[in-house]
Amino acid sequence: MARLLKALCDGLAQPAREPSRLLIAEEKRRQSPTYKQYVREHHLQKNYGITVAQKEQLFRDQKGCCAACNDSFETTKSTHVDHIHETKIIRGLLCRNCNIALGLVNDEIKRLHALISYLERSLERSPNGAAPRKLPKKT
Repeated sequence: MARLLKALCDGLAQPAREPSRLLIAEEKRRQSPTYKQYVREHHLQKNYGITVAQKEQLFRDQKGCCAACNDSFETTKSTHVDHIHETKIIRGLLCRNCNIALGLVNDEIKRLHALISYLERSLERSPNGAAPRKLPKKT
């Protein structure tokens, strides 16, 4: 910061300019509902090969719920299109948590079974089937 101030005082640097009319117009265009709709449609078509209408139909077919955990979605915008990456075949719409979970295990069924077994074993070791106690925080 000090270098910039010195350079400005010495006349070596130019102060930041006001945004041009073109930049302002571009930002205004990007904020328009029409542009946002276009981006949404382009994203669905490019990444999954479906239209907004097809995604909305999938939403209705799933009765507005996540295909994995069955939690209700707020809107169609809060959904994530789950698909097989190699083939782009759509499996369904997922909530954010289920989509992240599948991504973290790389869609590996073996790893999911191992995690389920791990959780079941931890419940068996705890008294009364309660969740294991949290460890006390170190001070």
